[in-house]
Amino acid sequence: SASWNGAVLDIDRLSSQINTGTLQASGRLNLAPDSSDAYSDLTATWLVEDIHTLGPLLGLETLALPRGNVDLQIYGLPGQLDAQLRVSLSDVTVDDVRLFAIDASAWMLLDRTFLPVSTTATLDMGYAAFPGLALQSSSLQIDQQGEIFSATAQTSVDSDNSLAISAQVNPFADRPEGILSRLDLVLGGAPFVLRRPVSLEIDEGWQMSPLEIRAADQQLSLAGRFSDQDGYAVRLDMA
Repeated sequence: SASWNGAVLDIDRLSSQINTGTLQASGRLNLAPDSSDAYSDLTATWLVEDIHTLGPLLGLETLALPRGNVDLQIYGLPGQLDAQLRVSLSDVTVDDVRLFAIDASAWMLLDRTFLPVSTTATLDMGYAAFPGLALQSSSLQIDQQGEIFSATAQTSVDSDNSLAISAQVNPFADRPEGILSRLDLVLGGAPFVLRRPVSLEIDEGWQMSPLEIRAADQQLSLAGRFSDQDGYAVRLDMA
């Protein structure tokens, strides 16, 4: 049963069977923080059993997920809401792509308008098979603090081929800018390393500082810019 007093949604216990599994929820959520200081403590779970019926709606020929869990918890006072999301999926098939295990989590601090003040999100993916490519493992972490976003990603094909990158971006600045601070690439057992951070600025076009990658016996440098007036300008040097 559930009740609503104009500000707070109270759910004693809710369980609903849908064509993609079971939805369960309980607790309370303050939806009007400007008029109520009520504490929120809501828990919701989606027990995924089969999502093939969503395939045609998404334009997919094949969409399969035999089992999975999506758990959400929201708790705290208005302006200091903590939201935690956890996703665990196994044996996902999307047309020609197969993902054997996905584990994701996110934590957010929400303000009174339910917008995130800060966020930490992680994604870990096991063996993944794509047409012509198989990844042994992949991971991603995204951190948000105000308008600043930081991301770190890693993926591995095998012990001789892998990629790791780190970047920061402020997409909401008057002149949006980003920095690529790490790029570690291994191809055929040969390591390629970013010599120095790379900056990207956007202001009536974009401009990228030189991207310099060094291997044991060679170095590659790539720089570029674009504007509506001058078009593209790209320079590539190899030594």
